[in-house]
Amino acid sequence: MSMLRAIGFIFFVLGLGFLIGCGALTWHTDRFIRTAARAPGVVIALDASRSDGKTYYAPVVRFRTAEGRELMFTSKWRSHPADFDVGEQVEVLYPPDRPGDASIGSLWQQRGVSLILGFMAFVFLVVGVCGIVFGRVPKAPAPAAPPSS
Repeated sequence: MSMLRAIGFIFFVLGLGFLIGCGALTWHTDRFIRTAARAPGVVIALDASRSDGKTYYAPVVRFRTAEGRELMFTSKWRSHPADFDVGEQVEVLYPPDRPGDASIGSLWQQRGVSLILGFMAFVFLVVGVCGIVFGRVPKAPAPAAPPSS
């Protein structure tokens, strides 16, 4: 087996792992979105933190549960520049039995990790298949018969 083909197999197996992870996370997220309670929220602040010389921002959101309880949470996602503005209205999703585990209902906030894993799965699978297909060692041609006189 050629080195290129062996590396292709490794990339292919890693790609399958990323694909399985993406599928499991997507299933979990879909289940959360289907069962979550929804509430309007407002970004009341941006929590700033510095890393690698840049400032990253996480929105701090205030919302009211269906029972009338007012809560605040800071998003787990940070971005540079900020994805949200102070005063911006957002949809909040939260488990009805644990409203403190709320999150913003935007595409990136809910599916960001799944999208990244899906992209990585695609790249690794393509590289893996290319390595497997193009890494085959060609068979040596049969020796030519000596010319007869």
